[in-house]
Amino acid sequence: MVEAMDALLAELNAAHHLDIERHPAWSPIILDAASVNIGYKLHRKQASPDRVISLVVHPLDFGRGGQLNRKSRARIVAEVTKFWDGKNSEHHTFVDVSS
Repeated sequence: MVEAMDALLAELNAAHHLDIERHPAWSPIILDAASVNIGYKLHRKQASPDRVISLVVHPLDFGRGGQLNRKSRARIVAEVTKFWDGKNSEHHTFVDVSS
């Protein structure tokens, strides 16, 4: 699931000229004790000040091959590009694609 997210981020970076990565100060996968959802913290490597997306994905959104399903993938792409479109100045946003 980490590899699938890294692959999606690499695609986003190439397509939109971004430098997004999983935040190095946070565990790559944060399990929510109240659910089976998986959390990722995303940020831009060279951004100052640092801005973060807390992204929650359900494990069943990943197929047998480890890739994200089309719906979750599209939602993540939309939310990431919206957050870093140059018009948004929020320091942090929470996105739950598991619903």
